[in-house]
Amino acid sequence: DREGALNVLRETGVQMQPEIEQRRWKLGCLGTAHVAHRLTRRLAAAGVNARVVRSHESLIDVLAPQGGKAAAMSALALELGIGLEECVAAGDSGNDVDMLTAAGLGIVVANALPELRLRCGGIYRAADPHADGVLEGLEKAGLLAPRVAPDWRIAAQ
Repeated sequence: DREGALNVLRETGVQMQPEIEQRRWKLGCLGTAHVAHRLTRRLAAAGVNARVVRSHESLIDVLAPQGGKAAAMSALALELGIGLEECVAAGDSGNDVDMLTAAGLGIVVANALPELRLRCGGIYRAADPHADGVLEGLEKAGLLAPRVAPDWRIAAQ
């Protein structure tokens, strides 16, 4: 009930993310963990079935109950004819939790935000940040040949 969720958000006076961040199945707000908790309670009290996900210390997403990155990954896996256990996901923030835990292998890169403290089976915590951390996780899983650092020295002539 996007309209119902939007009405509740307006009633609370929560600050919305810019229009470009709003989606059909996601309403983006700004706020603290306390604000996210308050929104969860207010939505439930209003009978609006929604998931509230906080990330990046100040972003709050109000999602369709069955929405999120894990659901998107699951739909793609189904389309490709593979199981979630064959999927790899990489992330760095709280809005990646459902995807990371649903995948057969979840890679948490070194620059992940403190909110992403996953300690469960199927999660690899990379020592490298950003894309290097993803490549590191793929190497450790045997899904990528080991990288060889390039030799940038110019040969003496």
